[in-house]
Amino acid sequence: LSLRGHFKRGTGYCRRGVIDASSEERITTQSSSSDVEVASCLATASQKVRSVRRELRKIRRSHL
Repeated sequence: LSLRGHFKRGTGYCRRGVIDASSEERITTQSSSSDVEVASCLATASQKVRSVRRELRKIRRSHL
C-alpha cells in the first residue's frame, strides 16, 4: 500500500516532519519523534486510507 500520494497532498497525517511532503521522503523529526511514533503514525494513515477506499467502494456499488 503506497501512501505517497496522500502524504504529498498534505492531508495532515504525520505533519510533524515524519513525512516530508515536498520530497516524498520519510524523514525523522529533529525533535523527540521515536520509531514507534513514526510507525503508529503511518499505521493510522493506512487505516484511514483503507476506510476511505471502503467508502468509495460502497458509493460505487450504490450507483450501479
